Amino acid sequence: MRIALAFALSGLIAGPAVCETGDFVAPGMILVEAGIFCPEEASGRMEAPDTDSGYIDLLSGDVRAAFVGRVVPGQLTMGFGLRYQRAQGLGFAQGRMIVTHPPLGNGGMTQQSYPVLLDDTGSNMSQYDFDFPYEVQFGTWTMAIELEGEIVLQQSFEVVPPGIAPFTLDDCEGPVPMS
Repeated sequence: MRIALAFALSGLIAGPAVCETGDFVAPGMILVEAGIFCPEEASGRMEAPDTDSGYIDLLSGDVRAAFVGRVVPGQLTMGFGLRYQRAQGLGFAQGRMIVTHPPLGNGGMTQQSYPVLLDDTGSNMSQYDFDFPYEVQFGTWTMAIELEGEIVLQQSFEVVPPGIAPFTLDDCEGPVPMS
């Protein structure tokens, strides 16, 4: 498993305050994008004891979703996640990313979490990549940010077989399909 975290300065595209399936963005948070990420090379690693692997990978630069959407192909090396930030004027805060998913691994883990920095000067990114076959579990996966004991952003993704996903790993290597 690779859970990745990146920090970058960027312009903002405000997301919807309320979405389908119980997804939401609380006042004071901005959803910049939710989407599918093509494979990226990790630039470092951070200890994260509340994850399956015990660490998360760090990514450098302004990592952006390759495809905007929440239907994820269940394929090795594919990722999905969020770019987010705090509203201007709120400063920095330490939050927690909570990833809830179908049971995986020998212990049947259904939730993983790790610390995230919430910043009002630029967006942060968190993504989950499928690095091992046992991680590819079809169904609903949820990414939520907790701040001071409350969920302030929550978005769900549906992991499906590649044959029914709108984008696949093959699309990462060529031109983006037009609809």
